[in-house]
Amino acid sequence: MANPEKTAKETLETAGVTEAPVNVELVAEKMGCKVMFQTLKSDLSGLLVNKPGNCLIGVNSNQSKTRQRFTIAHELGHLVLQHKGDMFVDGTVLRRDENSGRAIDPQEIAANQFAAALLMPSDWVYEKLAENRKQSPNGSAEEMTTALAAQFEVSPQAMGIRLANLGCLIPD
Repeated sequence: MANPEKTAKETLETAGVTEAPVNVELVAEKMGCKVMFQTLKSDLSGLLVNKPGNCLIGVNSNQSKTRQRFTIAHELGHLVLQHKGDMFVDGTVLRRDENSGRAIDPQEIAANQFAAALLMPSDWVYEKLAENRKQSPNGSAEEMTTALAAQFEVSPQAMGIRLANLGCLIPD
């Protein structure tokens, strides 16, 4: 299986994205996917339909902007990591729902890792964290996490998980 962290970095390079916050819709476009926002079933964050010559990411327009951004990145993860879906409707259909975040399905885990690395590349997180610590040396872990989340346009929860996974989170 492809390395989600490395693949996310390569995807950003291919799309020509060099700074946070990542324009995830532009990345999708560069990867040949159209993004559509619409009301979806409440437990459904998004879906990927990938047919030859036609890639579509559907995103639940009722969810927060940070959730929508993560959903797009997650679905792109399925695409570029070349995951196979469990449903077929004239092509592969993969969807992000309440079960996607549970650490049980290797494809969902990898898509989440890809999304985190795409929206919060490790090099950029380290750099911004150092800048924020320099500007606010006495800032708490929660304050740093919230500030970084705003800079990367992700939820504080997503940033907290990313910082923990990168070994950067320093408890108060």
